[in-house]
Amino acid sequence: MINITVTQLKYLDAVIRAGSFSKAALAANISQPALTRHIQSLEEECRVPLLRRTSRGVFPTEEGSRLLDASARVFESLDYVQSIGASLVGKTLRIRSVSTPRLADFVGLCRANLLNVEIDLSISTFADILEALHQRRCDIGFFTAPAGLEGVEAVEIGRYKYHAYVGRSHAWADRSQISIRELEGVGLIISPSVRRSRQVFDDHLHNHGVVAPILYEVASIETIWHLARLGTDVGILSDLGHAVSDDIVRLEFAEDLSIPLHMVSLAHEERTNLARAAFALGAKQLAAH
Repeated sequence: MINITVTQLKYLDAVIRAGSFSKAALAANISQPALTRHIQSLEEECRVPLLRRTSRGVFPTEEGSRLLDASARVFESLDYVQSIGASLVGKTLRIRSVSTPRLADFVGLCRANLLNVEIDLSISTFADILEALHQRRCDIGFFTAPAGLEGVEAVEIGRYKYHAYVGRSHAWADRSQISIRELEGVGLIISPSVRRSRQVFDDHLHNHGVVAPILYEVASIETIWHLARLGTDVGILSDLGHAVSDDIVRLEFAEDLSIPLHMVSLAHEERTNLARAAFALGAKQLAAH
């Protein structure tokens, strides 16, 4: 069986990146003869030359390039493991989130995988979470990130459909589905304009050429349900909220109207080791489901 070590692969990568044994040895803080021995041992294990020495420098052979490409996945997995290990130092992970069931999934992952870590959790708005991230008062945030948001990395971990809510006396109460175009001229009960859920739904209205008057801007899901039950107006919520009583009807939209949920943190180089470990864990586990 071939016995290849991560150290050998790292030295191979260093030589190819530097284009020189002497430069690679200096960068890796190892003597050049020792570095050469590692490369020779690796070539002996593979039984093929992995590097080609020329007057212009050192270049990988075809076999060397293939091995280096495969090594990239090894290095990525090793970085992930090292991030997790670096987080096991009894620190506090600060999480800020909009209301979402995915938050509980993430907290469960962190408690199971990031040992000796305390979790500081609070529910907030998109604007407040983003400000906390930039001021380094937050490690991981959950919200719907606008396109082109600078200074952070965002991973989509869910997508939720919008629904319309009406009372049992409403003309649509016997239906299961409506078109967004039917909202033309209909009074809406919806979250305030500072909320990302409202901004995204406004975009959906605009994209479909629909103009609907906003009768009430309400932050509370329960209040939207209550107002929708009482009159002929229509409440709008994403899947994050669902009807909990028999006197309100939830209607699907015929169109694909949804809002993404992102896990957000500062750029990789700006994160703490703990934040890197938590973000890597969430990106690996939550984004896959």
